[in-house]
Amino acid sequence: MKNILIVFICILSSQVLSKSKEPYYWGIGFGYRNARIPYTSDDKYVSDIIPLFYYKRGDFELDGLSARGKLIKHEKWRANLYTTYRFFDIPKEFQNEVRGSAFDYGLEFQFIHNTFWQSNAQILVDSSTRPYINFETKAGFSWKSLFFEPFAYAQIRSTEFNNRYYGYNGTAKPGSGYEVGAGVETTIHIHRDFNLLAHAKVSTLDNHTASTDAINSQVNTETFLGIAFLSDRLHKSNAIEFPKRKKLKSKEFIRAAYTKATPSNLSDILSFHTATDEYNNDMVSLAYGIPLSDTFMGGDIPVYLLPNYVRHLKSEVQGYSNEYVIAVKIFIPFNWPTKWRLGLAEGISYVDEITYIEEIDIAGKGYRDSKFMNYLDFSIDFNLEKFGLKHSWAGLLIHHRSSIFESSSVFGRIKGGSNYLGLYIQQEL
Repeated sequence: MKNILIVFICILSSQVLSKSKEPYYWGIGFGYRNARIPYTSDDKYVSDIIPLFYYKRGDFELDGLSARGKLIKHEKWRANLYTTYRFFDIPKEFQNEVRGSAFDYGLEFQFIHNTFWQSNAQILVDSSTRPYINFETKAGFSWKSLFFEPFAYAQIRSTEFNNRYYGYNGTAKPGSGYEVGAGVETTIHIHRDFNLLAHAKVSTLDNHTASTDAINSQVNTETFLGIAFLSDRLHKSNAIEFPKRKKLKSKEFIRAAYTKATPSNLSDILSFHTATDEYNNDMVSLAYGIPLSDTFMGGDIPVYLLPNYVRHLKSEVQGYSNEYVIAVKIFIPFNWPTKWRLGLAEGISYVDEITYIEEIDIAGKGYRDSKFMNYLDFSIDFNLEKFGLKHSWAGLLIHHRSSIFESSSVFGRIKGGSNYLGLYIQQEL
């Protein structure tokens, strides 16, 4: 999961090169994924709630659950550093303990045939450096408010990779193998930034892998239905150059915060019923706000990308640890009697060590903990201009990590998390 730190650094680097201008595109979404389980099991299908993030600035791109940073760019081809999330579709009851779904990483080569059609080749490894290769070709078409992207692919798996993921749980050793498949991704524009997403895929395993005792279904399917707030669909274009970007009114900002852990759940905090952590666990954080848009759903609601570094402090029951967050945040302004804002962020969070407050919450429910979780923050702040501090804000912050109630293997298929409550000061640059 060190990939999230690499993404974190790439986002900040891309912003330095494109200061104050809108990104080529941005977006955030959620959806329901359903996939057939290929293994011998009483369960035939497994489902997930998954988050999606879209962002392109400079030579860095987030596209759903993948990210790429360009190494070489040519008129007809590109070479990228690449990471993507790979699902390990086993029954829900085993996902918390077995895991297997993860971000893989490696090199990607993109070949641009024309503005509608491109092909990709990816050389990837999992966290234990088991290699495999993907070949994909896809085309993008638009008609009125509909965008659809048919694709076909082939995946060639090394012996190490295929034995691990298709000799499920060590019950078989199929050796090297392959998978071929095809599908279509669809976006339907509904209103302003709001879109519906749909995805369908069918795939088949090679005969040798499918004949092992571990595999029950050679032909497998995957469907996805979700919603997304997207600035536009330019990120599905293969054009090397994007239209000229306008300069945004919203400014970058730096936010420094100090927050303390609470055993209270999020609903208790929002209803002002907050308990105190007996060990006074706390943390400090530094976030950098990158403007994405001056408006949201047609309103004067600025949108920011929010990389956030968190340092969990040492206490009687835990040592120092680090947390890395990538989120999208909106601010809703109002006057009462001075300038105020309500803030809401949605994103993902990775910790290198599970904190005490989170460990106690999860262990008490019998789960294996997860370093990777969904992230929310809630804030309310007011402008400090009347105190002689221009472009400065001070406010209250709730820092929340959770796993979406056992609904997602992405976050370990667990129920629980942690909450921190505190103060921050924010300075526009």
